[in-house]
Amino acid sequence: MKLGERHILVRIAKRFESYFGRTAYAHLFVTNAMHDHLVKEWDLQGLKVVLHDRPPAHFHRSSPSEIHELFLRLEPSLSTRSLQTFLPKSDAPHATPFTEITFSIDPNPTPRPDRPALLVSSTSWTPDEDFSILLEALQLYETKAAEANGMLPKVLMVVTGKGPEREKYMREIEKLQNGSREDEGWKWVSSSALDLPMKVVDMFGCGLPVCALNFACLDELVKDGVNGLVFNNAEQLSVQLESLLTSFPESKPLSALRANFITDTMTQEAVQWQWGTWQKNWNTVMRPLILRDVPERH
Repeated sequence: MKLGERHILVRIAKRFESYFGRTAYAHLFVTNAMHDHLVKEWDLQGLKVVLHDRPPAHFHRSSPSEIHELFLRLEPSLSTRSLQTFLPKSDAPHATPFTEITFSIDPNPTPRPDRPALLVSSTSWTPDEDFSILLEALQLYETKAAEANGMLPKVLMVVTGKGPEREKYMREIEKLQNGSREDEGWKWVSSSALDLPMKVVDMFGCGLPVCALNFACLDELVKDGVNGLVFNNAEQLSVQLESLLTSFPESKPLSALRANFITDTMTQEAVQWQWGTWQKNWNTVMRPLILRDVPERH
């Protein structure tokens, strides 16, 4: 991406890989779309298998106690002036902006009914990722939330990752949050620059539905209406956020998507989509490819 497609080093590397890679013993692809494209373009010989990414086996939906402990650790990152006025008041260690311990009712942490909705987006902050779509959607949500008479919650947007365009967008986010002389800043949407790397597969491993920008092979990962929602522009994303967060935290559309990550409550579509762990996927796809004569251990 830095040198450009026509650069001599890029052209040499492409020719080297296509010539010597064509006759390899086996070819490993991360999507069916990549499989179809390279088999056609490079006339690949040998064995060809698709190994979709999977979350590690230890990934799971966080319990209220784990959420409580997490936000106690993140307290310094959530103590900026803008977030202090935006988030519900909390008193550590008995309360965070998202959880609380009410000893008279339950000695264990429970989710706060007045908590904001927490959205997480991972990005590499590169020119090929149009992050302005999310900012525009959040601006639309800000307008709708202000008119919703309390039916839409505040949203804390956590943006993760590092990259060359990060500072540019952080300046734009700051302007939106603080407003200008003519316009007030965001009152229903706030953002944090916490650097918590995460991908869609990781989110699925933690039982977290996603809203994902549509592209050619997305349906290999995100099943619209089953484990998430698919959008094509900022307006659609804003509508999806409004639908999922209306009456939050008691949102029926959001609960329906969450239920598809729980084995006992999965719909038929979710059962067909369900993926196993990385270990199971490796044993199914890769083990027969590289260890044909070795019996599988259970």
